[in-house]
Amino acid sequence: MDGSPRRRAARGSAGLIARTRPPGTGPSAAARIVRRTALAVVLATALAAVAGEAVLRAMLPALSLSLQRLAPDFSLISLAVGTGPGMSLRADVTLARAVVSGERVYWPDPRGRATASTPAGHALLPPLVIAIALSAWPPRRLREYPLRAALACPPAAALVMLDTPAVLIASVWSTFPEPRAGALTGMWAAFLQTGGRFALALTIAGLTIAVAARLSKGRDRPSELTAA
Repeated sequence: MDGSPRRRAARGSAGLIARTRPPGTGPSAAARIVRRTALAVVLATALAAVAGEAVLRAMLPALSLSLQRLAPDFSLISLAVGTGPGMSLRADVTLARAVVSGERVYWPDPRGRATASTPAGHALLPPLVIAIALSAWPPRRLREYPLRAALACPPAAALVMLDTPAVLIASVWSTFPEPRAGALTGMWAAFLQTGGRFALALTIAGLTIAVAARLSKGRDRPSELTAA
């Protein structure tokens, strides 16, 4: 007699837990996330292959402006998309003012120029990683998707503008014997090249998912209170 109510209470508690368990936390949640990630990677790769060059060409004015802001010692002659065996971004620069490197002083000369290039994937990788992460992580509400996109765009754009131009300028500074003026740019570029851009992209995606979920949940509270 005493055991039956206890068993019924235990079953009731288990049912309550099952009903209130948030979506996406079951044993198959990891498998679903893996499948969604694989699908997002395939779609993002296809999109980059089809529209990557057009996207890069559209980004050239903003990348050029960022490069000039990050490297006032140089004048940008051209920034173009190279379409050789591997698509790349190529920058041609010349000195804008005198630069001291070691015991030598380099003076501006319109006849002298330096060329630096970097794979186009460096500019496309951060937004692609962010888009894949935002698509792969299941939301609690469908309206989180547009929220995620709106929240992720500004930091993703800032990361791209601080990534590829810095790598190009660091490559130019590396041709100087003692590039003290470009030391910080070189350190930042080295961080990006050794996994930093991937880590920053994932950080942006994680914060975006968390903030979008919080904002979406906050919008539900007035209606819940009204219904009560």
